[in-house]
Amino acid sequence: MKNRNLNKLIFIIMAILIVFFSFLINNSFFSMLEKKEVSNLHQVNEFKAKADVSRDSEIKDEQQLKIVKENNVLDIAKIEPKAAQENTIYVSQFGVRGDGKTDDAPAIRKAIQYARDNKISKIVFDAKTYLLSSTVNGIYLPLYSNLTFIGKGEKTVLLQAGGKLENGDPKIFFSEDYVENIGFSNLTIDLNGTANLCPQVIKRANIAIGAKRARNVNISKIIFKNNAGRQTIMLGSSLKNKGVFDVVVSNCKFINVGNGVKGNNIQTDHSCIYVVAERFTCNNNTFYNPPISNQLPVSTAIESHSDFARVEGNTISNFKNAFNIVATVSSHVNSSYRNNTCNNVMRLAEFWVWNNNTMDNIIIENNKLTQIIPTEAFSLTKQVKTPINNLVISQNYIEYVGSRSSKYSFPSIISASIKNLTIENNVFKNLPSGVLLSTSKVGETPKITITGNKVIDCGNTNANNSITYHTAFLLNGTDGGELLIDGNTIQNSSDKGFIERGVILDNNWRRKNLGSNVYDKVSSKILDNRK
Repeated sequence: MKNRNLNKLIFIIMAILIVFFSFLINNSFFSMLEKKEVSNLHQVNEFKAKADVSRDSEIKDEQQLKIVKENNVLDIAKIEPKAAQENTIYVSQFGVRGDGKTDDAPAIRKAIQYARDNKISKIVFDAKTYLLSSTVNGIYLPLYSNLTFIGKGEKTVLLQAGGKLENGDPKIFFSEDYVENIGFSNLTIDLNGTANLCPQVIKRANIAIGAKRARNVNISKIIFKNNAGRQTIMLGSSLKNKGVFDVVVSNCKFINVGNGVKGNNIQTDHSCIYVVAERFTCNNNTFYNPPISNQLPVSTAIESHSDFARVEGNTISNFKNAFNIVATVSSHVNSSYRNNTCNNVMRLAEFWVWNNNTMDNIIIENNKLTQIIPTEAFSLTKQVKTPINNLVISQNYIEYVGSRSSKYSFPSIISASIKNLTIENNVFKNLPSGVLLSTSKVGETPKITITGNKVIDCGNTNANNSITYHTAFLLNGTDGGELLIDGNTIQNSSDKGFIERGVILDNNWRRKNLGSNVYDKVSSKILDNRK
């Protein structure tokens, strides 16, 4: 009986112990779960807190940007620290709209001033249209040293508002003071020509990029278009001593300028590029005007008053002159014009030399010119009032592609005041006149060398009232110095209607050598009237 009761007691105690330990184990397990849940909840809350901080920071930055825009507080480094570190600011940080309707000039001016004051060199434009309407002293956007303006290509457009040429000569980028180390790339500057016609004033200027005194100017991959005024790029001034040095204009496009702008019939003087500089490079640019009917073109692609100019690889279509080569206010020396293609251009080059300024060592080489208007390819008389020292015309291809003329036409090269002229290895084809008319002046004894040229079906005119029409090389005027005509080929496709006389000499030469030339279907080879 005792043993039975003892067993019951032991069983009860064991049951109590089992229940007690089960309670302890379960209580510990749920405590761990609770702690795990609390830990997870803490992590979630911490993540939310970080997100809230980040969102608050973004809101704070947006509010700060709003304050900058509204109160003109220029503290961009706090908003865009990375850009500031990269020496770059964006015009979008200064409140521009870029909608083509709102005047963005004031906001862009603030960006320029901030960049100048904080020694930041790059100013970036997004691919938007920025209307420019207001100016300060006739300038939309001032230039300062050590600034480069960068766009995103063709879709980054600086658009001039309409009606701006009526009351002045507005300028997009310009400096009246000395600037250095300035650059422009990947922008479109639209002068909005049809909205800026000025029928009551002749020769209104509308400069896109300009400075009177500058050093190290680089203009690359800019599209300039629709300029109804004068001069698109203008660097330099009318000072005797050049104030501009080291200019490069490359891979740009100039479209619709001068009377290439529809309805622009009064602005009669336009040069896409006008540079008075020491060391000027102009290469791989495109100049295009639409063909104009019932009106002569008035625009010049490149006007250089520069020493050490290199003008190469440009394409020019439907202009009056490809080049104005000028020494009217200062010298123009040691310069070359090479490998340019000129389609439907009246003249390859027009020369201007005044006031005893020096023009020397000019090379015009390996260019192609097609003419549709019968006129000279090289104008060397009217504006050459001081003799040119040395000029070389070499390896050019000159062809007239218009209809056969019945009117007066000038020879391809008209020369009056050149001390040393070389015409070598060129091709002259279908010209409605001869190749050269040289008329030396009293007191000048020029040296002229004419070698290795091909004259093909020139004298291509029905007019006969001038000896110049059907003579390949006509030399007259006062006495000359040295003359060499050798190795040239003058050929006609038929016996009549083209060159009739190869060479005519109407003046005396101290030394002359008429060499060995080929005359094919030419009735009179050489006529020396001073033998």
